[in-house]
Amino acid sequence: MSIIWLGDVSSTNPLFVGNKAANISILYNDYKIPPGFVIPPINEIRMENGVIVVPPQYSDNIAWSYHKLCEVSGVKNVSVAVRSSALDEDAQGSSFAGQHDTYLNIRGDDEVRDAISQCWLSSYSKHALSYREHLGLDDNKETMPVLIQQMIESDVSAVVFSINPINKNNNEIYINSTFGLGESLVGGTVNPDTHIIDKSSSSIISKHISRKTVLTAFNVQGTEEVDLSSEMQNKPSIDQSQALKLGKLAIELETRMGWPVDLEVAYKDNELYLLQCRPISS
Repeated sequence: MSIIWLGDVSSTNPLFVGNKAANISILYNDYKIPPGFVIPPINEIRMENGVIVVPPQYSDNIAWSYHKLCEVSGVKNVSVAVRSSALDEDAQGSSFAGQHDTYLNIRGDDEVRDAISQCWLSSYSKHALSYREHLGLDDNKETMPVLIQQMIESDVSAVVFSINPINKNNNEIYINSTFGLGESLVGGTVNPDTHIIDKSSSSIISKHISRKTVLTAFNVQGTEEVDLSSEMQNKPSIDQSQALKLGKLAIELETRMGWPVDLEVAYKDNELYLLQCRPISS
């Protein structure tokens, strides 16, 4: 098995790394994207006590890559997200949203290996196999690619659509944002702030600041939802300039990728990070 790093030439080929990793790799050298690597598909696996065992010949390679990621990021025992990047995931017509497990704030060799194993196992779950059957996709003959990427302990997270998903207006960019990590946002446990931007004029045509009672933060076991202080609950999570910057980013990436984009982004210390870029699923 050869580990593939984000930004490498081969990392833009979805046949090697899946669509999720390939999409972000295409953009890796031009945007602020957290570093990471991909475990490509393998077929030399075995199941023990309901768990897919990481083959011994690959275990050292994974550990070495994690330590290299620590060096690249400049963080000892860097916190990573371990996510699926299946060959047909985040493709046009098959998003696989929520079908495969994601593991957050993973640290150390053993935790990374365990999370990879659990991520592989989730592709064989009843609901994942049912989803594949519904879409007429082939059953997995080998493990799906898995993306291991440095986690950003974000101050603010946002999801950006280059087409308004509510009214399907092609000329409107739709932004949801909240404080903390993005899990409470994508999981629907917080009422996010909303900005709608007109593409033609690059102006904000609608803004709604919600009362946000919780945020997702790191804890020793991964992540947790914590109460947001009363003075922060009604504050806007992003300001006007940040909203316009996200609108500009959505237009850029829609043009570059050739399809309407669904972006996950994070702000940390006022730095904007691009975390995911995928087609808007119907």
